[in-house]
Amino acid sequence: MRINYTTTISYGSGQMQRNAASYEYQLSKWINTQKSLLDMFCSNISTNPEKLDDYEWMVGYLDRITKQFPEISASYLANPDMEHTVIMNTGWEPDDDWHVEERDWYRELMASENDWIISSPYLDEQTGLYCVTFAKSVYNDSTGEFLGNFGIDFYMDKLVDILGSSFSDSQYAFLVDAKGEIINHPFGKYQMSDTESTNIVSLPYNAVEIDGRDSRIIKDYYTDVQSDKSTE
Repeated sequence: MRINYTTTISYGSGQMQRNAASYEYQLSKWINTQKSLLDMFCSNISTNPEKLDDYEWMVGYLDRITKQFPEISASYLANPDMEHTVIMNTGWEPDDDWHVEERDWYRELMASENDWIISSPYLDEQTGLYCVTFAKSVYNDSTGEFLGNFGIDFYMDKLVDILGSSFSDSQYAFLVDAKGEIINHPFGKYQMSDTESTNIVSLPYNAVEIDGRDSRIIKDYYTDVQSDKSTE
């Protein structure tokens, strides 16, 4: 996940750098906060692996903890080799033809060189809010046995609100995922919805390379777009 920060060319470069650094700091702070919650869940499971044998207890445990954090949409442990391939705080159980190992977040984590990942953001159809999955592999603290991959779906509304407050005539910040898909943008047509999304490479921003950097300052192409927006 990455912040792209853009500004019109008339805006002072020193101020641009300071603003970009501020948004990058807020993004990093948000990520670190969510990662600490992920680590807490995983640590509790890795040091108490015997609890996985009691499905009802685990569902209740995850539900009790999840309810304490309004920024969490759902939490779950997944392992295709377990009797219950998914243990979720809501008690949801998949059908026989649903395979967790085929889910994008699960495959990304298994292929990752790290033991945790942040998924591409998506729009939750039920709430209409942006979400992102933080996931981490969990191992028995005593034996090193693989217990499963733990995932937490976090709402991104607070982060989107922070960046939304940057929108003005001279500057704005917007979120783009690692694949170049725009999540939020002051021009509503580019805003991710449950039916479509816009990739940054399809716009005049296409000079921006998708290289995984956390933030960039780029020249605003978008005087004409601003005029179009005023007529909507």
